[in-house]
Amino acid sequence: MSSRQELKAWPHASTAFRNWRSLILRKKIESNDADAQSRARNLLINARYKHSFKDYLEAYQLFIQAVELDRSILSRDYGFINNGLKYFNENANQPEIQFYLGAYNFYAGLYPKADEMLSDYLRDFPEGRHSETARNLLKECRDIVAQTRAAEAAEAAALAAAEAEKAAADKPTPGNGTDPTNAATDSGKPYVVAIAEPEFEPVQIYEADPSGDPLDIVEARAKVSKLISEYDRETDEEKKHSILWRIGVIQQPFPEVMAKFSSLMANGSIETVYATLEALDKIGLPGAEACVADLYRLLDHNDIRISYRAVQSFGRMPMQAEKIVPKLFNLYQTEKYAIRKNLLVRTFKAYGENGIAVLDAMIKAAAGPDKRPIAEVISILTGQNVEEIISNS
Repeated sequence: MSSRQELKAWPHASTAFRNWRSLILRKKIESNDADAQSRARNLLINARYKHSFKDYLEAYQLFIQAVELDRSILSRDYGFINNGLKYFNENANQPEIQFYLGAYNFYAGLYPKADEMLSDYLRDFPEGRHSETARNLLKECRDIVAQTRAAEAAEAAALAAAEAEKAAADKPTPGNGTDPTNAATDSGKPYVVAIAEPEFEPVQIYEADPSGDPLDIVEARAKVSKLISEYDRETDEEKKHSILWRIGVIQQPFPEVMAKFSSLMANGSIETVYATLEALDKIGLPGAEACVADLYRLLDHNDIRISYRAVQSFGRMPMQAEKIVPKLFNLYQTEKYAIRKNLLVRTFKAYGENGIAVLDAMIKAAAGPDKRPIAEVISILTGQNVEEIISNS
């Protein structure tokens, strides 16, 4: 695959890849200077000041200096990444343009393009003023790609193992046409908690006040409006999904964003729902809670891929435990395949004490033998003995 093809496909990379991208965006560069974070903040303030006076080149240069002192700045970049990419793509006459394009593509998670640009810079300017930074970024870039590919290979192996497990479970034993080891499981019904469908109150989300918003919020809202318009005009599905990813990167739960996401989760194709959930995960808590009802409905989606992608989102953004955990418990009880049961366990763990408290209330409300399945899940989460959990309930 060419670098251009890889770049086009990158926003839709596997979950494993995005996990590595998330890690690098939150990583802080170690520094011997105890004042590194303070200096980074000052550089960022100066960059925003320069940007407000349209001194774009210096602003985007200062932003790189700030980020290389403190990577946590990338979790709230005030639009510098997208704007910096656009600026350097449109101003190819700037000196050492390859370095700036390489750095900004790296910060945006566009690693194939970052590798290409940084390699070009080091070839043309092996002793350039940014050569040390470029080498460090290039090494990080390649490490991330290598780690991600290893994670993707492990993910593929796990899926293959799950398919083998399914095939073995479905294969009858010669003689009577059934597998006696599964007889008890197949003949009995799993315990499922009777739950009323929860009602979700509308969540109050950020409503901008045009008269008093800070500059970064005003700029973010303008970007979002433009991207939503682009999405509505675009006909190519891959490009539409890329636009959703860019909306998520802005990390602002404006009402118009959440309304769009809600509509797409309800009516979009499988690929569109996946892209929407990736964008929603990027926005994160507490903003994503505006779409909690839509996400809950996806747990009952007729396509298993969608329902378990929704489970994954709740694992990343544990919301409203009292409404979600009982539903997850029912999914766990009816699920036969280990790989999906493990995903549900990871999601229970993401809820932490809140999830355990809900399960504890469930076991107290359950009667007789119905307590055991709940106790088994609590045991997985806490390490307590199942019998002890039952006796204490």
